Amino acid sequence: MRLALLFLVLTPTLPSHGDQLPTLESLLSASEQQQFDRASNFRETLKVLRRVLDRFAQMAKRQLDSQETEKVKESVQAIRTLAREGAKITARVTARKALRSKSARRMEIRLRKMAEELDSQRKASPFELWEHFEAALADVRAFRSDLLDGFFASKPRPGSSGFSPDTQAASFLPSEAELPRQRRIRSSISGDQFTDAEFELLRDAQELKMRVKVFLKIAEARLDEIERRMAGIEWEKEDPNPLEFYTYAQLARAYQGSIQGIMINIDEKARHKIATEKDIKKSLELLNSRVQTFIPRLEPVKKLAEDRQDEDLYLEWREAWKASQKALQGSQFGLGAPAKQKDS
Repeated sequence: MRLALLFLVLTPTLPSHGDQLPTLESLLSASEQQQFDRASNFRETLKVLRRVLDRFAQMAKRQLDSQETEKVKESVQAIRTLAREGAKITARVTARKALRSKSARRMEIRLRKMAEELDSQRKASPFELWEHFEAALADVRAFRSDLLDGFFASKPRPGSSGFSPDTQAASFLPSEAELPRQRRIRSSISGDQFTDAEFELLRDAQELKMRVKVFLKIAEARLDEIERRMAGIEWEKEDPNPLEFYTYAQLARAYQGSIQGIMINIDEKARHKIATEKDIKKSLELLNSRVQTFIPRLEPVKKLAEDRQDEDLYLEWREAWKASQKALQGSQFGLGAPAKQKDS
């Protein structure tokens, strides 16, 4: 059964409309080239790559602030080349000491932060740059994944206590016509938008099946609350409504975070063999069954956002929709169905 990387494999590196990625040599300054050539081991090479990656990441940020679209694309493509080169170099290293060195760990941390930066920049960039940022994100995450595999080689990885913010849903970019007029590029909502009680439940649910059930309960609670409000139904339970003061957009954010949390936990447990194949299969079956019922319930949320001209809600709905579609495809693939490719 294809249990490892079930969801990450469904996030393809997007095409660049025939653009040729730059070579590593073309990206290095004279001094950087000298440092790269003189690097005598994996650790030294990573240090050089990290500095060059930082340089292009900073350039992309400045260029985006200055609205230099073409230059932003070039910087993002440079990041792709550097990440790919780093992955190639890492694949050739077999010494456990080198793979677990401080340099490798620092690079992994930098790549995690870079993925967050790239995703934030993608949301703030013109629409025509989105696919380039998506492709760079895929390459950066692939490089980071290789470093993590090396770092945790022959060593079980601890169970995750939550979900990581740097894993994003697959790219289901809407057409420009679908976006609200005068839209903002990104939602103003931040954080997971879970309640304190829900965080405690996630913390206590260390087994994969239990954690998946908690995440699904959180996701369903948000859809229930949205539907209750839309129908104008009063809260009649004796206990206070724990979601009373959350906005529609915050509810959609928590739903998305729950679905992503499930995907990340299944991937990590499968990749590092922390859960049994039986538990992973049962988790996939549960996710597949429930997300099929969730997706139709998201449709009215889009209409609500458009009717209310609520840009935050629209942007959060879009991310929730993308996460749901990816979860559906990933769970089906993990259970034996052939992977579906997006139409280009």
